[in-house]
Amino acid sequence: MHRLQIPVLPTVVTAGLLTLIVSGGNAYTFNASRSLHALALDGQAPKFLRRTNRKGVPYMAVIVVMLLSCLSYLALGSGSAKVLNWILNFCTAATMLNWCIISITWIRFHAAMRAQHVDRKTFVQNPSRFLPFGGYWAFFWAFLFLWIQGYAVFLDGQWEISTFIFNYGIIALAGGIGICWKIIKRTPFHHSKDVDLVSGLEFFSSLTEYYRNEREAAPVTVKDKILAKIF
Repeated sequence: MHRLQIPVLPTVVTAGLLTLIVSGGNAYTFNASRSLHALALDGQAPKFLRRTNRKGVPYMAVIVVMLLSCLSYLALGSGSAKVLNWILNFCTAATMLNWCIISITWIRFHAAMRAQHVDRKTFVQNPSRFLPFGGYWAFFWAFLFLWIQGYAVFLDGQWEISTFIFNYGIIALAGGIGICWKIIKRTPFHHSKDVDLVSGLEFFSSLTEYYRNEREAAPVTVKDKILAKIF
């Protein structure tokens, strides 16, 4: 940027990066806190995460997420930066595993609709294209990257137990949690013909209809027109 001899360019780029970081942080904090709150409501997370303020904000879940985000300060030290890298590897593997689970969920959902003779095009408000093949495609790549994202640890002279654990430990951890949950809670496995496709359907239908009407509503003010063009 200095070679271009544009003095203001570094400042503009820095401002853009800071905006992206703040925006991404807000989005991930929102998603993570609401996910924790939902898990608590379903009895799969500590009860104190159910607490909300008078405006409905799950403040305890937000506090937990914000405390976890402080781990990013590990990057300030050379030794702690290695720990942060382990955490990032662990989160990357968890993301790939998450996409595997999402893909399997959709594949089983599609199988349940077929077994119960439900037309996907009319049952789902906005049916996706290239399915069910898209589900298998997503699972293949997510599963592949789950195993090769830490391949460097298997190269000559690169073996390190800690690196291996943080790259692939999530597989054993998630599998162990799933098995223990099935054993302790004694939740059954459902055949495709027995899967419940009805419970809670009215809520999601009304929610989809609300957002559809909101999207189709013509903007009136200049501000709304600009936002409609951008988003």
